[in-house]
Amino acid sequence: MKREIEAGFNWFGYLMFFYVGAGLIIGGGLYFIRSRARKSDFNSLIDSASKWQQLSNNPCKFQIQGEPGDSGKNYIKIRLNCKNSHSDNTLSLNAIEPLTLGGAIKTLASVNMFDAETIINGGHWECELNNKVMNTETVISPMSQINCYEN
Repeated sequence: MKREIEAGFNWFGYLMFFYVGAGLIIGGGLYFIRSRARKSDFNSLIDSASKWQQLSNNPCKFQIQGEPGDSGKNYIKIRLNCKNSHSDNTLSLNAIEPLTLGGAIKTLASVNMFDAETIINGGHWECELNNKVMNTETVISPMSQINCYEN
């Protein structure tokens, strides 16, 4: 009987050693990966287009509706008025980098899969921030209303 108990403890010890070792390896690896991560790396993942992504030539093709639940009053609304349609969008300010009109349009373009340069540098779009015509470097504030019109 004593020998069976000793064998059980021996087996349990090996099992605990394995699980503690595996936990330390996984925890150490995650700590190492997280310590090397930079915000610029994450922003490049968000800002860059996938090589498989097919950009639309119509900025009004998709829209983001609703209120962002976790951001409280920290959001903006963007309405794109194309010649034949419109797109109503709501974005959390937490997702926009930099907090400018151009940054908001670039973030919207990456989500809605269109080329932001058609609005920013295209020449045939005009954007208003809270009913005032602004350029793309204008800083945006929470609960702003952005309207862009295709000329």
